[in-house]
Amino acid sequence: MNAEFSNTVPPQDVVVAAGRLLTPTEVAQRLQVSIDWVTAHASGRKLPKLPCHRLGKLIRFTEADFVAILELTSNPIPAGKPERFRII
Repeated sequence: MNAEFSNTVPPQDVVVAAGRLLTPTEVAQRLQVSIDWVTAHASGRKLPKLPCHRLGKLIRFTEADFVAILELTSNPIPAGKPERFRII
């Protein structure tokens, strides 16, 4: 083995990619949306742009990407009754 490569640390993307990658179909099933919605947002044609990894024409997602998608698309529901507007 070459000494210059034995002490190098693989890039973060390589370490992340060692886990299982999710397809747009799997992400769509988990989010309960269409595959077209996932691909349009992952490609940036629609907002919000979803974090993803492109492998040529293929789009793949890590578990970390999926968690980021959940955080990005979450709309917290306020507690209690909705505030009423009064016309003065």
